Amino acid sequence: MKFKEGGRYHERKPELEGFERFKSEIRNWMSIGDDDYCGRCWLGKSNNGISPKEKAAARSTAEFAEKRKGTEGWSAICEECGKEVYVRE
Repeated sequence: MKFKEGGRYHERKPELEGFERFKSEIRNWMSIGDDDYCGRCWLGKSNNGISPKEKAAARSTAEFAEKRKGTEGWSAICEECGKEVYVRE
């Protein structure tokens, strides 16, 4: 389906739901163990220098997003700023 915005036609992407939406919303997040960091805080942490041990342990949160499942959906909370992403099932 196409829609017009700003004088141009754009393709409307289907809305993601559930787990796929959660993965999409945390695609820039990184994790070290059980600690999650939003993209902005991870960039700041990287720029301020992280230890080689932390860097080696860091993984994209989206890689194991299924482990962030709660009773009614998926959630992740940034350890630095407290930003929360929550998507219901």
